[in-house]
Amino acid sequence: NAGFDVGALIAGLGIGGLAVALAAQDTVKNIIGGLIVFIDKPFRLGDIVKIGDIEGVVAYIGIRSTRVRTYAGRVITLPNAKFTESSIENITLEPSRRVVINLGLVYQTTPEKMNQAIELLKDIMKKSPHVNDIESIIFFEKFSDFSLDIKCIYFIHKNSNIFETQHEINLAILNQFNTEGLEFAYPTQTSY
Repeated sequence: NAGFDVGALIAGLGIGGLAVALAAQDTVKNIIGGLIVFIDKPFRLGDIVKIGDIEGVVAYIGIRSTRVRTYAGRVITLPNAKFTESSIENITLEPSRRVVINLGLVYQTTPEKMNQAIELLKDIMKKSPHVNDIESIIFFEKFSDFSLDIKCIYFIHKNSNIFETQHEINLAILNQFNTEGLEFAYPTQTSY
């Protein structure tokens, strides 16, 4: 042992190794997460993903981290270890995008006008080339505090521009309802 206390040297190396291992723990988790991303391929560059409350376009995939550009234009760097701990929703792989609209009409709306509103919504869905009107669900949902509520669920085709299609549908609803005299409700109270 050449005059050294081997037990103290081994203990010192063990403590030093433990300190290095604890310091490198996050780096090792991120590298393993990166390998899982490269092998499993839950998403690719350019895919729209949702991880927790972060949604955006994958801009960079690295061995330690991945960058996602949000719709606000900000780039968020996520450590790859996060992908082993949380679920990843790859929006790009969905067959179609579901959109839910809740429309509230005034309480003075007659049953005939309510049916007319539902038929107008069905017609709007059929006329849009970007919407799968076969899967659309439109019905008189409930009596709310201030309105008679219609729920409209429709699906936008995968290759269509989601935001542009929503804009077109919403504008068509507004135009058709105004033309037919169907009034949207807002919070009101009647006092006697």
